[in-house]
Amino acid sequence: VHRTAGELAAELQPALAAAGDLEDALDVLRRFRNQEFLRIGINDLQSLLEPVEVSHELTTLAEVCLRSAATLAARDVCARFGWKGLPGEMVILGLGKLGSGELNYNSDLDLIFVYDAAATAVAAQEHFSRFAQRLITVLQTTTREGIVYRIDTRLRPSGRSGPLVSSLDGFRRYHESSAQVWERQA
Repeated sequence: VHRTAGELAAELQPALAAAGDLEDALDVLRRFRNQEFLRIGINDLQSLLEPVEVSHELTTLAEVCLRSAATLAARDVCARFGWKGLPGEMVILGLGKLGSGELNYNSDLDLIFVYDAAATAVAAQEHFSRFAQRLITVLQTTTREGIVYRIDTRLRPSGRSGPLVSSLDGFRRYHESSAQVWERQA
């Protein structure tokens, strides 16, 4: 009944690697998510999973899909712009129900993107912004197989009016000086 993140990734990665192009990979990712939603739903309907286990299974699935989508997005954006790779590291913070491990069947993913880069601030901001935009597209674009997840980035520093990605230093400064209490709690 239960599947670990490792088991899910071990099934998904070869299927993604066998995809002919990005469009095929998007369909593979969506089919996998739909198949796993169905597995979880059937187990839920048959009372083989407790509600907390359903949330755990849905959260694990989302994390595996998010990691795989990040790999696809990084590969695509680097190839598209002729980059050898991203100029540093990025963490994708899952907040809301994803962050608390309490996803349900209708949950979106509340994400914040924070990077730490060796490149100049302008170049890093541009590279990581393009990566984050591509990741959102990989997850939200509707194909014949549907979508993977809806993404909500409004919890980022300064909300909708703030940049999509934040440097680690900028993120830290924002939370030390400008963030509201609920933002610090999130």
